[in-house]
Amino acid sequence: MSTEETTPHDRLSPGVRLYRYLMRLVLQLLILMVLYAASTGPMYWPCYEAYNMNGSRYIAQLYWPIVRACEFKPIGNFFDWYVGLWVLGPDDADPAVVKRGVSDFGS
Repeated sequence: MSTEETTPHDRLSPGVRLYRYLMRLVLQLLILMVLYAASTGPMYWPCYEAYNMNGSRYIAQLYWPIVRACEFKPIGNFFDWYVGLWVLGPDDADPAVVKRGVSDFGS
């Protein structure tokens, strides 16, 4: 009588285990890439500062691949739309605040 117990994972062939490992790896990389691209919205202002106002060069290097990819019109259009969801311009802000103007904020 053996004291070693076998699990269902141990009974799989090495090819099946390799396939499952590679599929999990691909899925994790895809999730990481989606999160990386999604981070451009909340990180817009630090990224803008990095490229236009001598900000952090590490942020500029981190987002360089996305900046290069945005040179292609469909990708650039998508990122323009996505970043627009995170960055409010004067047209998107509350009309009452825009109508009052900046000088009224102090009073």
